[in-house]
Order: sequence, then structure tokens, then C-alpha cells
Amino acid sequence: MANKKTNTAYPSAKPPSGSSYAVMSTGGFVLASLLMCIPFIGLLICIIWAFVSCSNENRRNFARACLILMIIGIVLSLAAYLVTAFLVSKLAIFGDFGGIKGIIEMWKGLKDL
Repeated sequence: MANKKTNTAYPSAKPPSGSSYAVMSTGGFVLASLLMCIPFIGLLICIIWAFVSCSNENRRNFARACLILMIIGIVLSLAAYLVTAFLVSKLAIFGDFGGIKGIIEMWKGLKDL
């Protein structure tokens, strides 16, 4: 029988469980995702795991990714709010009553032409 050559550069495919590179389980990702969904507490946990103290590299990277997605969501929500507020303020100038009533009055005026 031929001797099996072992790769000494990568002795084990899985890092030890106490290591900072230990693989995070599926349940760990699910639990972390559920914690991130709680308003304000999720943001606080995300900041702590991403920058302050987290011994697991996978959890730290996951928290940083969630933080980036939260910031993108906040920016998009703020942009949508500002666009909606601008459009509603512009719609309010139509007609005597403004808003939806003003639009209905405007359509009635267009039908009379």
C-alpha cells in the first residue's frame, strides 16, 4: 500500500471550536439575524460585535455586513420619506382644498373643458 501524503499546510479543514476563526453554526446565524431585527437593540449589538468586542471573526464580519445593510436601509428610507413629503406638498397646492380633494376638483374642472 502506498503511504498517503498529508498536507501539512492545512492540517484540518475545520478550525478548533475555541478559535477566533471557528465556524459559526446555522443556528448561530439564525439567532444573530433575529437579534439584529430588534429595533435599537439590534443596532447596538451590531455595533458592539462589529467594532468593540467579538472573539469570533465570522460573527464580526456578519455584524459588519448587517450594519452596512442597516445604513443603506436608513438612507433609502430617509430618501423615500423626503421624496414623498415633497410630492405631497406639491399636490397640496392643487385646488381650493389641497390634497386629494384638490386633485378631484382639478379632474372635474378638466372634464368641463
